[in-house]
Formats: sequence, C-alpha cells, structure tokens
Amino acid sequence: MTADIGRMYWAATKALPDQADLISAVAKSLAMGLDTLNVQAALAGDSPALTGALSIGGDVHAVLRSAVISLNNAAQAVLATAADYARTDDEAREDLHRLGLRLPSVADPSPASAGPALPDLAAPGATTDIDILGIHIEDVKVGTTPDPTDVGYEQGQQMDGPDLPATPTPGAH
Repeated sequence: MTADIGRMYWAATKALPDQADLISAVAKSLAMGLDTLNVQAALAGDSPALTGALSIGGDVHAVLRSAVISLNNAAQAVLATAADYARTDDEAREDLHRLGLRLPSVADPSPASAGPALPDLAAPGATTDIDILGIHIEDVKVGTTPDPTDVGYEQGQQMDGPDLPATPTPGAH
C-alpha cells in the first residue's frame, strides 16, 4: 500500500501540476505568436492562407487550454481520492505517516493557468495589446488592409481623369 498512497501524492502534487505548467507555458507562447501573426495578417489584407493558418493555430491553442484544465482537474481528483483513501483506510493512513507526507487540502497545489480563450483569429482585422513608451494599451483594433493588388481599375480600362494623365491607346501615334 505504501507505493499506492505515495504515488497518488506524487501524481497529485508534482507530476500532473508540472505537466499542466509545461502545457500552459506552450499555450501562452502560442497565443503570443498568434497575436502577432493576426496583426500582420490584418495588415496584409487577411489572405485566406494566413487566416487559415490562424484558424488552425486557434484550434491548437484551444486543445492546449483544454489539456491544462483537464490536468488541473485530474490533480484535484487524485488528491481528493488520496485524502479519502487515507481518511478511510488505516493502512493507507499509516503509510502516509510513515512516508512523512501530509496531503494538502484540495485547494493545493494551485492549478496552472489555462489562460483566456482566443477570439476568432480568422475574422477580419485583429485586436491586440500594445506598449508605447512604457504605456500599456489594451484591445487596440487593427483593421484589414485593402487588397494591395487592387489598383482600383480593371486591366485595359482607361485611366483618364482630372488627376491622371491620359492613358495612351495602343497603336495610336
């Protein structure tokens, strides 16, 4: 029985929280990268290739957040099970005492942060936080830049107008 209660304690207070922290750090790093890409995609006209990549990145981030939440919940469940086991089983209680372990309350260890859910990154434009000269500004809207290849007229269309030179007609001298 010693190994069982000791392993439960280790899983609940070390193994599962450590994995949740690791995945939380990856999710945070991914969110920061996606935020940067989202702004750049908006400035580049929100092309389908970039918004598709952002959509996939958002899906991956959602899976990572879910994994952090699941690991936090699993740690709490194992901890509650170990506490109940030690409370109701004399041999488990003796093993816990012999190992010199004290089961923390269900509130311990503090769970890893799953971070906020991301907005729809494939939507036009972007919202980001910026820092300018030490001032932090939240929720700055970045609009979608118009299509840079759209020159405002169809190929072959005459460009004559008050502010434009006359377009030469092919074959005219």
